[in-house]
Amino acid sequence: MNLTFEKIKIDNFMCFDKEQFEFDSNKGISLITGTNNDIPGSKNGCGKSSLINAFTFALFGKMLNQVSLKRISNRHLPVRNTEVILHFRADEKSFIIVSGIGVSPFKSYCKLYKNSISKENELTKHSVRETRAYIEKNIIRTDFEVFLRSFILTSDQAYSFFSMNKQDKRIFIENIFDLKIFGEMYRNIHRDNLENEKELTAVERVAYTQRGDITDIESTQKDRETNKSENIDKLEQEQTKLNEEKSEINTKINNINIDKIEKGIEDITKFINGVESRKQSLSIQITNKKQLIGTILKKEYQDKIDYVKKYIDTYNEISEHSKPIVSKRLGLDDVKEQAKNLAKQIKEEQDKLKELDGKIDKLVISEKVKEQKSSLEAIKTFLESKKLRISQIDTRLVTVNRELQDLKSDDPIITEMLSKKKEDLEKTQGQIDKCVESKNILNFIEKVVGEDNIRRLVVSDLIKMLNKQIQTYLASMGADYTCMFDKDLNYQFITSNGETEYGSFSSGEKMRLSIAISFAFRDFIMNRSGINSNILILDEYIDGNLDDLAVKEIFKILREFNILYNQNVYVISHREAVKLNSFDNLISVDKTNGISKITKEK
Repeated sequence: MNLTFEKIKIDNFMCFDKEQFEFDSNKGISLITGTNNDIPGSKNGCGKSSLINAFTFALFGKMLNQVSLKRISNRHLPVRNTEVILHFRADEKSFIIVSGIGVSPFKSYCKLYKNSISKENELTKHSVRETRAYIEKNIIRTDFEVFLRSFILTSDQAYSFFSMNKQDKRIFIENIFDLKIFGEMYRNIHRDNLENEKELTAVERVAYTQRGDITDIESTQKDRETNKSENIDKLEQEQTKLNEEKSEINTKINNINIDKIEKGIEDITKFINGVESRKQSLSIQITNKKQLIGTILKKEYQDKIDYVKKYIDTYNEISEHSKPIVSKRLGLDDVKEQAKNLAKQIKEEQDKLKELDGKIDKLVISEKVKEQKSSLEAIKTFLESKKLRISQIDTRLVTVNRELQDLKSDDPIITEMLSKKKEDLEKTQGQIDKCVESKNILNFIEKVVGEDNIRRLVVSDLIKMLNKQIQTYLASMGADYTCMFDKDLNYQFITSNGETEYGSFSSGEKMRLSIAISFAFRDFIMNRSGINSNILILDEYIDGNLDDLAVKEIFKILREFNILYNQNVYVISHREAVKLNSFDNLISVDKTNGISKITKEK
């Protein structure tokens, strides 16, 4: 990734009114110096660092020092928006960032454009945060800290390392080496391992439940099979008995001539019916005779009888010698004679009636005939009951056969349930196997990326390279000592007389050491990130206790940076000795009445 910064436009930012600075026009090494005319004789506070802050504000929305956004507007100017516009190229693609803070309302903004500031070229996202994140991730592909360590070196950076405590040094070096990736990897893998353990536990719990369900179903199935076997035996025994009973009944039925039995019953029934019919006929004749006798008595002689009864009392009262005369006169003698004839006739009819009664008495069905009929009917009833029993047996046999068929076949519900449970268990077991496999892999990776494994190997190789770079830079500045880091990121100082301590160094030696380490760290960061830029800024970086020889050697290094990385180097310095070195450009930042101006002098 190549970042080429072209120009920056500043409007109402810190000590500036309206200024424009062109980075790419200042080829080689440029010295930035200045004067604060508001404080006679002062070179501080003129706006040199404000230029750098405008640059980082445009790019990241941040500044080198902890300046509140409420204070970045120039208080000497009328109230208006603060705005910085940065033009640059990323891998030959042109972009423009517009960063600012509004007055009403007071709110920061960040807009991104491609090629030119226009609506159709705008790449701005929904929020400032999203836009900044997009710029860092997709355009410049680096964050604020890495960018500072690579392209903006400050005096704070030079002196900061050896003033750190042990833990901060360790964190700093790990960040330089980007070793935090191993920590993140370890934490992520450890987290994944814990999640996998939870999943494994949960899945094993499911499998345990599923196995229990299968055991219960199989136990139920076994009990059902036992009961089924017993029921099959009972039904088969019943089936055998029913068939045997049916066979016996059929044998009995086959030994009886049902047609002969029915013919005998029919004949006896006809005989009995004939006798009964004859008796009925005679009874009717007898009844008719009795009616005839009654009719004769009533029809033929009733009047005479009434006549005789009328005079009978008178007849009984007359004298005996007068009775014949009266009887004759009244015709009673004729009536008596007629009565005798009638009595004779009635007796004849009664004799006939007696004769009929005798005939009826003779029409008696013998008990033997009755017994014979009863016996035949009993046989028929027996046959009918056996036929009914056969029908009942056949019905029961159908039921038994169906029940036997059902019992001898598998229970589809239980079979399907058991099959489904086993299928589910198989899937769960697959999940368990997968979790176990993941566990083994994660345990291995966790062990590999742990503190005592791959991290140490990586650090060991990187430390060798770092020590070499530090030694190279120290040697180029004329130092007769070096700094060596071990694999545990501890460091030691070695002179021609052997090992020594940091406190034993002079201020100049300490400065050389700090600069050498800072340059070595910068090399690592640039190589790691794969990002190069056309600028390198040193903000009061070499204004410490360095002798002129050391400063001269540092400028040699800067010249190498200029040539090797095609970087335009900007040195911000108050030190007079610095001016003795060869510069390609001289840039002055002068402040008057609270307003700073940028001037290029050569």
